[in-house]
Amino acid sequence: AVQEVEVGPGDALFVPEGWWHQVASAAGTVAVNFWFTSQWARLCRGHMAGYFARAAAAHAVHHERRRLLARVAPWPLPPAVARGKRGRLSERDKAAVQLMQGVLEAHEEATRHRGNADDGRADAAGGSDGGDGEGGSGEGGDGGRSDKLGRLFKALTGAELVDLLGRLAASRPEQLGELLGQCASPEAVAVLTDALEAHDAAEAAAAGPEAAAQRQRQFYRRLHAAIDTQPSPA
Repeated sequence: AVQEVEVGPGDALFVPEGWWHQVASAAGTVAVNFWFTSQWARLCRGHMAGYFARAAAAHAVHHERRRLLARVAPWPLPPAVARGKRGRLSERDKAAVQLMQGVLEAHEEATRHRGNADDGRADAAGGSDGGDGEGGSGEGGDGGRSDKLGRLFKALTGAELVDLLGRLAASRPEQLGELLGQCASPEAVAVLTDALEAHDAAEAAAAGPEAAAQRQRQFYRRLHAAIDTQPSPA
C-alpha cells in the first residue's frame, strides 16, 4: 500500500534499501540526502552472492512444494483398527493393497496401449494406410503415473506405510518396485518421503537413535532392493 509522509524542519525519514519512493519538495526547501550501503548489500556484492541466490531459490522451491502437497487430499480408507493376528491384513490394509493393485494394472494397461500406438505410428511411417492408431499417450496421459498413490500415502500414517511397504517388499518385491519406480507421480513420491522421514524422526525419539537406525536399515534395504529390480528408464 502507498504510504505518504510529510517531513518538517528537523525531521529525518529512513527509507529502507530497495523501497521505491518519490520525493516532492516545497519551494525554498533545503534537504540533505545520505545514502549508505547496508551489510546485506555488501554481502550480496561479495563472495556471499551465490549463497544468497541459492538460499532464495531453495526457499521458493520449498514454499511451492508445500503448497502443492497441501492440495493432495487423503484417499478415503476404512478407519484404522487394532490388528488381529500377526501377519494378517486389516480391512484398511486390504483396501490400500487393492488400490495399489488397481494403479499397477492401470499402468500396465497404459504401457500396452502406448506400445500399440507406437506400432501404429511405425506402420504409418512405413507407408501403411492403417493410420497411427489412437495416438497420444493413451489413458496414462502423464506417462501412466498415478496421483491415487499420493492420496493413499497421505491417508496412511508413517507406521502404517512402513508396515505395509515392508510386507509388500517381502512378498511382492517386483510389483512394489514397479509401483514406486514407474507408477508413482512426483507428488506421490514427495508425500511418501515426508511421511517416512517424519516417522523415522519420531521413532528415533521414542526408541532411541541406535534401535531406530537398526530397524530403519532393514526396512530401507528391502525397499531399495525392490525398487532396484526395475530397469533404468531409456
